[in-house]
Amino acid sequence: VAIRYRGSRLGVAWALLAVGLLFNLFAEVSWSVQELAFQEDVPFPSVSDIGYVGAYAPTLLGLLLMPQAPFSALSRTKLGLDALIVTCALAILSWFLIVQSILNSTGISLQAEVLSVFYPFADLAMVFAAFVLVARAGRTRFALAFGLLAAGYFATAFSDSVYAYLTEAGYETGSYADLGWATGYSLMSLAALAALHPMAAFEPRTRQAEPTPAFWPSLAPYAAVLPLALLLLDKTRGGGADTALTAGFLAVLALIVLRQVLANYENIRLNNELSDLAANLDVRVKEKTMQLLRRRSQDGEGGGSTVTRPNGADEPVGGLRSPPRK
Repeated sequence: VAIRYRGSRLGVAWALLAVGLLFNLFAEVSWSVQELAFQEDVPFPSVSDIGYVGAYAPTLLGLLLMPQAPFSALSRTKLGLDALIVTCALAILSWFLIVQSILNSTGISLQAEVLSVFYPFADLAMVFAAFVLVARAGRTRFALAFGLLAAGYFATAFSDSVYAYLTEAGYETGSYADLGWATGYSLMSLAALAALHPMAAFEPRTRQAEPTPAFWPSLAPYAAVLPLALLLLDKTRGGGADTALTAGFLAVLALIVLRQVLANYENIRLNNELSDLAANLDVRVKEKTMQLLRRRSQDGEGGGSTVTRPNGADEPVGGLRSPPRK
């Protein structure tokens, strides 16, 4: 796909994704060699983590470089707020469900602790980029490729977070966490095939062709805050809510309120623009009508035979002219 669209921003984005997948390839092969060929438990961290860590930067940059962002500044701000709300809610959940248990565990090295904390937050950045990619894809012929690509990175990010949680309890190849990686890589391959399809020819979007926003991205922030509310309720029943959890929940609610304020402002602005457009159109119609009436009045004063009748009524049926009157 990068070769097909070389020389464009789209080609650069896919090239960066390919570089990230090459890092993942190195990590997966080195892991398999250590576990299958050498028949030994893979330590954590290991040489495979070089590939896993190195894949994040080019992949994140490639997802954000996909040239499908909306043009208006207000649309970009709303989209950024939606992605920020989802990411913040997932970050709070990840902190209380995964990261805290890792930090409280004993008997692991500093490198293992740093990587165990790095992976969940790096995956949150991937979720942020994938959400932005899907939300701004619109109804273009590239939407299928972008949707598959984002779903693939969602799946791999989920398995990475589960793996970080299982490192404390003990991870073994063949667990349910592997389904996310297998599914994610398959969806990425399908996304590339969809992008290579002739019907998916990329068409740069103009400002006039900016699509109508989809409905589902506006529901994502509210869906993201739901598990956060359930976690807060569970902590409250267990003997008092954590201060950090309460503060995080209130921060996410504040972002949702800010997003709603921006949506109301956009609706008011669009209604005002529509009213101005209707008023200008009414004025122009009246001006054109007066000009037409004035012209007909002048033609009538110059001679009745020169007055143009509506709908071609000055011409007789069949194209025959009446004989001149005496």
